[in-house]
Amino acid sequence: MVLRVLIVFLLAACSPSKRNIRIYSDATGSWQTVSRDTEVFRDGEDHISARTIVLQKDEAVRYYLSFSMLRGGPNGPHLRRMTHNGTVLDCRKHDRLNAFCIDRCHRAEIGAVTFT
Repeated sequence: MVLRVLIVFLLAACSPSKRNIRIYSDATGSWQTVSRDTEVFRDGEDHISARTIVLQKDEAVRYYLSFSMLRGGPNGPHLRRMTHNGTVLDCRKHDRLNAFCIDRCHRAEIGAVTFT
């Protein structure tokens, strides 16, 4: 599982830049670069997808990993914490949805992890 996640992130990092969306906002004076949605995990009922977001204004740059955890079974997903090598990551849940429909409807939890 961990190896599969690592391979997906490495492949996403090597994806051609024309697959990324880069937008400039006149209102904030910042650039936003968003990668394509990448499926990180899937089994019979559940799947997790993620995309990277980079915000840049002048010299300041912020990095985010936006995620969607979808649960096809009777219980919705519930993220408690995300860690990397024992370090708790700054993970913010944005929403819990009862119906998030892609290929079929799922219960979902959506959020982002902030990186330095």
